[in-house]
Amino acid sequence: MDKRSWPWKKKSADKQAAAEKVAASASESSTAASDIGAAQVDKISMESYTHLTELEDQVKSYEEQVQTLEDEVKELNEKLSEANSEMTNKENLVKQHAKVAEEAVSEAAALKNHLESVTLLKLTAEDRAAHLDGALKECMRQIRNLKEEHEQKLHEVVLNKAKLFDKMKLELETKLANLDQELLRSAAENALSRSLQERSNMLIQLNEEKHKLRLR
Repeated sequence: MDKRSWPWKKKSADKQAAAEKVAASASESSTAASDIGAAQVDKISMESYTHLTELEDQVKSYEEQVQTLEDEVKELNEKLSEANSEMTNKENLVKQHAKVAEEAVSEAAALKNHLESVTLLKLTAEDRAAHLDGALKECMRQIRNLKEEHEQKLHEVVLNKAKLFDKMKLELETKLANLDQELLRSAAENALSRSLQERSNMLIQLNEEKHKLRLR
C-alpha cells in the first residue's frame, strides 16, 4: 500500500511542524522574559515589584509546562514513527503473503485507529501549548505595561521634585536678599548710632572744658 494513500500522515507531519513552531515561540518568549528582568526594580515600589515577580514566576511556570508538552509531543512523534514503520512492514507482508492478507489488513486497520488516537492526543497537546503561549504573551504585555506605567510615574515624581526644588531655591534666594537688605540697613543704623555717640561725647567734653574755663 502506498504511503501517500494515508492523508493522516501528512496531517501528522504538519502538526509536528506546528509543534516545533510553538516550541520556538515559547523559547523566544522565555528569552524575552529573561531580558526584561529587573533592570529598574530599584525604581519602582515594593508592591509593583512583588506584582512583577509574580508575573515572572507565572512565566517560568508556563515555560515549564510548555517544555513538558514539548516532551510529550516528542514522545508521541516517536510513537507515530514506530507505528508508521510497523504499519509499513505489515503492508509489505500483505503484498508478500496473500494467505495472511486479511489478518494483516485487520492489524493495519487497528494500527491506523491507534495512530488516529495518538494524533488526537498530539492535537490536544498542541492546543494546550498554544494556550500557554498566549498566556506567556499576556504576561509579557502586562510586564511591559507595568514598566511603562512606573517609568511615567517616576518621570512625574522627578518633575515635581525639580519644580519644588526651584520653588525652594527661589524662596531661599528671596530670603537671602531680604537678609542682605536687613544687614545693610542694620550696618547703616549702627554707623549712624556710632556717629551720634561720638558727637554726643564731643559735646559733653566741650561742655566740661567750658565749665573748667569758667571756674578758673
